[in-house]
Amino acid sequence: MRGIFAFARDITEQARLQTQLEEGRAYDRGLIEASLDGLITVDPMLAITDVNETMCRMSGYSRERLIGSQFPEYFADSKRAAEGVRLTLDKGAVTNYELTLRTKEGPERLVSFNAAIFKDQAGAVRGIFASARDITDQARLQTQRAEEQAYNRGLIEASVDGLVTVDESMAITDVNDTMCRMAGRPRNQIIGSSFPAYFMERERAEEGVRLTSQKGAVTDYALTLQAADGRQVPVSFNAAVFKDTAGKVRSIFASARDITAQKQLEAQLQVSQSYTRSLIESNIDALTTTDPLGIITDVNRQMEALTGNGRDELIGSPFKQFFTDPLRAEEGIKQVLRESKLTNY
Repeated sequence: MRGIFAFARDITEQARLQTQLEEGRAYDRGLIEASLDGLITVDPMLAITDVNETMCRMSGYSRERLIGSQFPEYFADSKRAAEGVRLTLDKGAVTNYELTLRTKEGPERLVSFNAAIFKDQAGAVRGIFASARDITDQARLQTQRAEEQAYNRGLIEASVDGLVTVDESMAITDVNDTMCRMAGRPRNQIIGSSFPAYFMERERAEEGVRLTSQKGAVTDYALTLQAADGRQVPVSFNAAVFKDTAGKVRSIFASARDITAQKQLEAQLQVSQSYTRSLIESNIDALTTTDPLGIITDVNRQMEALTGNGRDELIGSPFKQFFTDPLRAEEGIKQVLRESKLTNY
């Protein structure tokens, strides 16, 4: 052997490309591992080919256990999980595909998948790439919110008073069934319409909304509702503003009570009182009422004429002071209180 023969190839460019490739892979892996969502790749045979650390934590299984195993076996509904993979392969992508993940420790977690196919350089589908977001807490909050909304709606609809919400432009944004019956109109006709348009006193209705917005609340605000059939329904409103989480006034919430029966009773009472007063005033005898302490609380005109004092002077004065024998007058009142009546005193 006389020596060796060697040749040298310049691989500077190859080394640079190799370094770039490794850096690219490291960068891609970094992005995958940095994701807050579980990331997973699945081949057309439903076998898991890669996962990130988040997916391992979500499932409770190690990366070694997951890779190579069947994707559907980790879900409560394995058929639906397999169908999700097939849908992705057929359509190219799926979004918000919900599955229930069975974790190693036992608790089930609701996850939402977004998935898409990935291909090789030749354009052949190699599998699917999916992100899994744990929406267990979100779903629980949504359920709680739905239950609260249903409960609140139940309270609103159970009210015997008409309930209505009105925004700053005086447009109605919500009503309950009672309000619909009072107005004689369907809900879809009322919502979006002008609140003042349903009242005989339109300007007063507008003023009621403004007062509520300015003062925060109004009570016993009387209006006359014009029903669809022409009826005029007297109502009494109590209203208050309600605000968003930032403290900004969003609209007013008002309850409208039909006070038709109350108005009728008030009218009947007024007639009865007027009749009773007429009987008192038409009596030819002087009449007076006192409290248990002997203070005059009412008189008729005959009593005014008899004493020479006006009604305002008599009411609130001691009964006994208008008699020559005050003690006997006082004793007469005490006797009435003891025996319930007194005659020819």
